[in-house]
Amino acid sequence: MAEHPARGLYEYRRRRFGIRVDGGDVGDIEHRSLAFQRLQREIFDSQRAALVRLRNERVISDEVLRRVERDLDLEDTRLEI
Repeated sequence: MAEHPARGLYEYRRRRFGIRVDGGDVGDIEHRSLAFQRLQREIFDSQRAALVRLRNERVISDEVLRRVERDLDLEDTRLEI
């Protein structure tokens, strides 16, 4: 059975913060974490641009745009945790 993506993210965060608390070398894991956050934000920005384009082309409504943007905002906020 495949592992749930949330479990993998949880384990990664647990290791990352565990290293900080234990006073270990945070260099590599912190670098990877920041790179992941930058990549995710680029993806979110692309998704937001696509949503606006779809709304402007009247493929989706303003309401759909707002709902999906809200989900993206929540995911973006979680990156900082």
